[in-house]
Amino acid sequence: MTLKGSARYVTEGESSYGQEKHDFFLYTDSGVKIKIAYYGEVEKRLAGREVEVTGELEKPAGVRNPGCFDYSIYLKSRGVAYTMTADSLQIVNEEYKGIIERFLALTDKIRYDFSQEIKNVMDSKTAGVMKAMMFGVKDEMDDDIYNEFQKNGTAHLLAVSGLHMSLLYGMLAVVLSAGRKKVTNITVILLLFIYAALSDFTPSIMRAFVMITVNIIGKLIHGRYDLMNSGAFSVLLLLFMNPYSLFHSGFQMSFLAIFIMAAALIRFKNIPMKKVVKNTLLPVLTIQSAMSVYICYNFNYFSFTAFIANVPVTLISSWLLPMGIVALFMTLSIGYIPQFYGNLMEQVTDMMLKSNSYTYMEGIGTFDTVSPSIFTVMLFYGLFFMLLSEDIMVSFSRKKYRRIASIIIVILVGCSFLQIAERDGFENADVMFIDVGQGNCMLFKSEDGRTMLVDGGGSPAYDTGIKTVKPTLLKNGVKKIDVAVVTHLDNDHYLGIKSLAADGMIEKIAFYEGNKAIEDKLAEECNMETSDFIFLARGDRLQCGDNLTADIIAPDRKRPKEYQREYDAGDENIRSLVFKVNLDGLTFLVTGDIDTEVENELKGDLKADVLQVPHHGSAGSSGDEFIERVSPKEAVFQVGKNNYGHPSPKVIEKYQNKCIIINRNDEDGAIGFIISNGRYKKVTVIKG
Repeated sequence: MTLKGSARYVTEGESSYGQEKHDFFLYTDSGVKIKIAYYGEVEKRLAGREVEVTGELEKPAGVRNPGCFDYSIYLKSRGVAYTMTADSLQIVNEEYKGIIERFLALTDKIRYDFSQEIKNVMDSKTAGVMKAMMFGVKDEMDDDIYNEFQKNGTAHLLAVSGLHMSLLYGMLAVVLSAGRKKVTNITVILLLFIYAALSDFTPSIMRAFVMITVNIIGKLIHGRYDLMNSGAFSVLLLLFMNPYSLFHSGFQMSFLAIFIMAAALIRFKNIPMKKVVKNTLLPVLTIQSAMSVYICYNFNYFSFTAFIANVPVTLISSWLLPMGIVALFMTLSIGYIPQFYGNLMEQVTDMMLKSNSYTYMEGIGTFDTVSPSIFTVMLFYGLFFMLLSEDIMVSFSRKKYRRIASIIIVILVGCSFLQIAERDGFENADVMFIDVGQGNCMLFKSEDGRTMLVDGGGSPAYDTGIKTVKPTLLKNGVKKIDVAVVTHLDNDHYLGIKSLAADGMIEKIAFYEGNKAIEDKLAEECNMETSDFIFLARGDRLQCGDNLTADIIAPDRKRPKEYQREYDAGDENIRSLVFKVNLDGLTFLVTGDIDTEVENELKGDLKADVLQVPHHGSAGSSGDEFIERVSPKEAVFQVGKNNYGHPSPKVIEKYQNKCIIINRNDEDGAIGFIISNGRYKKVTVIKG
């Protein structure tokens, strides 16, 4: 398909394979907004120019694993209808089209020129942080630094938010002596709008823009400004413009923080204490405390150090942001940033990084948390805002306890309905085939709460363990894995386990006994002791909980020298552990990446209720005799987008001809089984 349109909000970078990469939004003439990724060189900057791209339009992927990130809803909150990885791209019109295109092209040019200038006068580490703080673009920011900010509860400073807009408003109001002058205040609003455009009109920046505009208008007409009412008006306006904004975490966090502050300020105003404590320290601590419930639910961590870190880090950022804004004006007015000023920004940025790192204390105050239920979260905020409301305070003073009780009942009923509405069928799942793209990953939970994870997916270009498997586990109530089983050491099976182990999420790891020859290497990769490893071969049984066992079928136990020769040969697939899992009477045959040759050599009883299809359904696996011996009711293809032709249509046809139910992660998302005395109910993330 060939499309023409205007390229906007262009970011340039490099793919994990070293290719030049361009990400941008394509606005077609019909008004459709498409997210484009193009890998290749372009002669000129794309921003604002009319371009022609060819490729296949795709609907954005929705939720792939229960409770996890919904990319489709996120893009809809940004007004994006489709995505495309462009096969070709060319600029068809050098001139900028129309006033809107010229304006947006100008904002892209300003952002690009500023980004280039700060890279000229600051080192790469601090320049990446400054770019993130100014525009919310983290493409040039070190991942470790961002993770540290995130776990320290200070990542909000790296996303363009109300703090940025408020500081800019304060600077402009002082510099322009705004007061109640109509022309000056309109100028301030226009400049704030330009900054919102530079930040791609994110929900949090638009919230601040609308609320500041309401404040300015109120000041001009001599009206009284109310934070809660202004926030409510902003919510309605932004949702009217795009209802999907409601599901954007930036929208949720921004408005939640504002409403918490508005409710708390009413209670703080009559507290007898110093202004610095009442107006600065107390609001920060209150917001941080109340927001921690949302953070636990949405991001699965709790940080004690955030209460300490936010004070100094936010203070330093309040110096750094105005410095960045001044540098932006320098870029616009004189075309460059003086080196001495760049050095000063670098030092202040470095001071903020050191302050954040010092208060982070290597993560000792930050803990992973499983997501609390939506009932718990909404009950907390319902009671929080109820108890801080003036109406309830009056009811308490007048002893209207029946009225208070009725409000609490309404809150409880509302929370219960939300809990029911959020159910996706995975709440009671005992087994989950996690969608990790092209790779394998299975979670088994025993009735006494012990867990076994089989493989963890993985790719050299993407940390599947931390970015996919870990959120899935935490969203579904699993904080620790008692034992992880690695079928073999291919990337798409082992890398996810390796990163989870290095993160401290796994207690024990089980490998094929042939890997004992490299146990020191494995221990170093997984950041574990060799005493934490279990080595398995045919005939062994792995017990995990009261009703969860794994009986090893292959490979056979061999002599140490044979193991070394086997390892040196380098074919991991034939070394895959094959075992039968029994969970409360339902059996699962796990096969890794074995081929038909290994299938024909398997000994013993292979019959199972559910089969993890060998080697993602490759043409060289799933022989007729093997399928007959297993005779599964269900076959699960753990497969994602790939260039190997997995699964083979002929293999799928084999299972269909034997009336075996086919399940695929690429079509169904995560697949779960709820088990009771050998009977099961199946659930999938993608319905239909």
